[in-house]
Amino acid sequence: MKLKYILVLLLINFIHQLCYAQINPLDSCGLDNNPVLNQYEIKVLDSLFFTIYSTKKIKNISTSGGFNFINKKIAFYSCTKNTNGNGLFSKKDFFGLCKPSFNGHAGRGIITFNEKEKAAAKDFDAVVIIDCPYVNVKKKDLIVELIKKEE
Repeated sequence: MKLKYILVLLLINFIHQLCYAQINPLDSCGLDNNPVLNQYEIKVLDSLFFTIYSTKKIKNISTSGGFNFINKKIAFYSCTKNTNGNGLFSKKDFFGLCKPSFNGHAGRGIITFNEKEKAAAKDFDAVVIIDCPYVNVKKKDLIVELIKKEE
């Protein structure tokens, strides 16, 4: 009788662990270095950059009309040496920073390219930037780095 009880408890615990692992989108992020994001990576970036916020005058401001990450080629950039050097780094490294939370990384943003800039930047649509508290990142410098990276 005790053996059956223990087996049932182990089975319930195992099923619970399987279900929990499937709901955490960060577990499905940064599994490769493909610059085109999967649905979970898009969801995480949307939550980092385009969340609903409030001010004293206006309640619940939505920024969901921001940038559409679907089928876009995205690069990642950091301004500090805390994130593997000053410059471009991999998608795996970026999402590694997010686990278990994204605390401690200030200066988040996205720099998007128009069609001419996109062609010059080896078809990258945008660069996600972290740890850049000052406006010292210029599009032309990012394009030069993307060209070097692709060569």
